[in-house]
Amino acid sequence: MTVSQGREPLHGRVPELDAIGDLLGRARDGRGGALAIVADAGLGRTALLDEAARRAAPDVRTIGASGVARESAVPYAGLHRLLRPLADDVARLPDEHRAALAAVRGGPGRAEPFALYAALCELLALASRDGPLLCRVDDAQWLDEVSLDALAFAARRVQDLPVAVLLAARDDHRVADRLAGIPRLRLGPLDEDASLRVLRDAIGDAVGGPLADAIVDLADGCPRAIRDLAAALTPGQLSGAAAPPRALPPGSPLRALHRSRYLRLPPGARRLVLVVVADEWVGAGTLDRAASAAGIGASDVEAARESGLLRYETDAVTVRDRLVRSSLWADATRAERTAAHALLAEVLVHDWQYTGRIWHRAAMTGGTDDVAAAELARAAVASQGSGRYADSWRMWQRASALTADRALAADRLLSAAADAWASGRPRRARPAQRRLAAFRCEGDRAARA
Repeated sequence: MTVSQGREPLHGRVPELDAIGDLLGRARDGRGGALAIVADAGLGRTALLDEAARRAAPDVRTIGASGVARESAVPYAGLHRLLRPLADDVARLPDEHRAALAAVRGGPGRAEPFALYAALCELLALASRDGPLLCRVDDAQWLDEVSLDALAFAARRVQDLPVAVLLAARDDHRVADRLAGIPRLRLGPLDEDASLRVLRDAIGDAVGGPLADAIVDLADGCPRAIRDLAAALTPGQLSGAAAPPRALPPGSPLRALHRSRYLRLPPGARRLVLVVVADEWVGAGTLDRAASAAGIGASDVEAARESGLLRYETDAVTVRDRLVRSSLWADATRAERTAAHALLAEVLVHDWQYTGRIWHRAAMTGGTDDVAAAELARAAVASQGSGRYADSWRMWQRASALTADRALAADRLLSAAADAWASGRPRRARPAQRRLAAFRCEGDRAARA
């Protein structure tokens, strides 16, 4: 499905658009409601708000505001921006409600919370008497607490009014608590088909085949990432002469966001995050040993957990997604990467972690290591023979990276692609297949590829 949304069509959001359309329809019928659109940066919260405003016109009046990080500590800043178009309606309120809203308009003193909340509800009711009203707020995580609490209070009480409230925010614990009781519309990643359509919108038919697959795989369903990657493609990448991008471009706001989240962490937490980035998947026990070996305290461990950069599962820790991993690894210095590999080589102590240990030891040098590659290949064969393809494909891939002989490296990379496919991970198989282009395979090797 494609929905016209200014210059950039909106793809792959059928359920979300249906929910917004239903909300606006109820407001037109005098039975309003609210939705909280929750997603991380780049997944299209603002695009959905823009589409809601387009669908509201011309019979639904729209007011809106966006949270601003620099104003998040300024009481009433969000309400001040949102309610300015309703100045004439404020003047028509009873004295007690006007008095409660005086601080929002720059008056002296601070309003008692319930009086402010009640006055806001009355204002929305008054403003919607002449026709339905859409109140849309973007980046609600940056609203000051007074404004966010007041808006959430009102949003939970518009069911009998021709008022629709849309609050878009990042997936943040503080915001989630304050928006409790408001139906949640959580945006997930786009599927592959929608991602390809976003890419075609960004760059037309100039990109396709392996390059398009590489961008879609790396973007991991994030439309903003697809557009950032497409905008930074070089002529060599477009022609196939150069390798596809392996990370967001340095100027990408998303890459800067991931980097800023990382840099806000204390040093110990940063080191733990980079350890997980270096391996993609780290057992909980291994991470505990890493923290102990590096002298990382409990507060830093908790900071890493709360950073939003990692995903904690029952017995393992992974990087949240491929965009985070590629961005943080691309921005890491050589010394930081080496330190992460060294710490993992030290704490992967169990027999079953042997292949990971030799891989990280070899990765510390940054070059080829045929002895380590051969050991990894033997372990891959053993895993392959017992049907553990989820292990063998990763071993083959690492063995290929450490192999000096190009023909043997190509064979090992082919084995990695085949075993990734056999393990049910076709998206992991594709990057290995694309890297084979650099080996210029012929004959049987080309047929296998």
